[in-house]
Amino acid sequence: MSKHNLTYFVIGGFLLYGILSGLILFSYHTRTEALLEEQERLSESNKELNEKYENLLQVVNKTQEPLESGSEEE
Repeated sequence: MSKHNLTYFVIGGFLLYGILSGLILFSYHTRTEALLEEQERLSESNKELNEKYENLLQVVNKTQEPLESGSEEE
């Protein structure tokens, strides 16, 4: 094998390594962005559910107070 062919193999190897590394990093970046968007969506959904839960607790507490005071009078 001549030095000329070896040089082409080394350069080709580095190019292949660079291309594959770029594809892996791009795939990782795309996947990470998708996961961050999903996390943001779930966070918003969690906030909405938490607000609904707090409102429900307030309603339950408001209806429970008259029931408790009514049972104490008897």
